Amino acid sequence: MTLTQVDPGRLGQTRPSPPEPDRTVDWRRLRTPVAVWALACSAVAAVGTSLGSLVAGRLAEHATSTLVWLLAACVVGAALLDTVARTMWAGVVDRAEGRLRADLLDAALHQPLAALSAQAVAR
Repeated sequence: MTLTQVDPGRLGQTRPSPPEPDRTVDWRRLRTPVAVWALACSAVAAVGTSLGSLVAGRLAEHATSTLVWLLAACVVGAALLDTVARTMWAGVVDRAEGRLRADLLDAALHQPLAALSAQAVAR
């Protein structure tokens, strides 16, 4: 049905219903426990990287084997934690994209055939 086929008296009477919470595209699609863990791990990795910079400055002033091991622990630990966080975040985003893609496909396939045939396809 196109706009020219709608009765002009009915145009002001219909109100669109508010979108369902599952159908909205916002940050709530990413709200999962894995996302919280990924963000927490990323924050801890950032703190570890900052502590590594602090330890590197101390190491430049007073070189000791303890500071070398502490620097290695900060840098390697932060890198590993950051890698784990990025991997978890990629999984969360991939699942959200899949749900969004499924919602779009459902919306497209549930349109009436007359509405789909009236739309032009670019070549």
